[in-house]
Amino acid sequence: MRERNEDRFLTQQWNWNDAGGTHEVALLVVSDGMGGYQAGDEASSLTARTVANHFGPVVVAAASRRPTDAAAIAAGLDQSLH
Repeated sequence: MRERNEDRFLTQQWNWNDAGGTHEVALLVVSDGMGGYQAGDEASSLTARTVANHFGPVVVAAASRRPTDAAAIAAGLDQSLH
C-alpha cells in the first residue's frame, strides 16, 4: 500500500448538433503515477493536463466544421499523445 495515490484521471465530453445529426466525443485519460518514484504524482498530473490542453481545442475546431471532420479529431488525439 502506498501512502498516497499518485494516479490521475481526466474525463471530458463534447456534444453538438448539426445538419448531420447529433455528435458525441468523449476523452478518458488514466495516468499511472508510478508509485514510489520521485514526483510520480506530478508526472501523472502533467500528462492528463497536457492531453486536455492539446486535445480540447482540436475537438472544438473540428466540431465547428461542416460536416464535422472526424479525421481531424483522430489526428488531434494522436498529436496530443505524442
